[in-house]
Amino acid sequence: MEECQAPDVPVTRSQLYDRVVDQLLGRHIRRRPRYPFDGDMDLAAKRTILERIALALLLPNDRSRVFTEYDLSEQLNLAVQAARYGNATAPWATALREDLLQNSGLLRGHCERGFFFVHPTLQDFLAASALARRINASPGG
Repeated sequence: MEECQAPDVPVTRSQLYDRVVDQLLGRHIRRRPRYPFDGDMDLAAKRTILERIALALLLPNDRSRVFTEYDLSEQLNLAVQAARYGNATAPWATALREDLLQNSGLLRGHCERGFFFVHPTLQDFLAASALARRINASPGG
């Protein structure tokens, strides 16, 4: 008699969102971004940066959830710099922005109409993940 195994299904909403974000970030590349030095950014780094910008863009824009190209670029540059990609963050931030818009689909929008996360609950989840990361990294966290 075969042993019945339960499928690997997320049990909590957090596990579901975690899996969705990882799946979307690791999605097949439709358009190759131009990262500096013909490099790439690993999924963990993309995820950490995405969490950071989700939190930063959530706080001032809680009502509309739409942010400007300037705000997105500024937060991407700050997050890339915090991730230690050097002082020349603009090429990395630009490549990551295109990657997130063209490949993962986690970000949507247009420079004239504004940008937004594909769903508000994904932005909430990523922002909460950024807060949890900060708390866990702090002494005594």
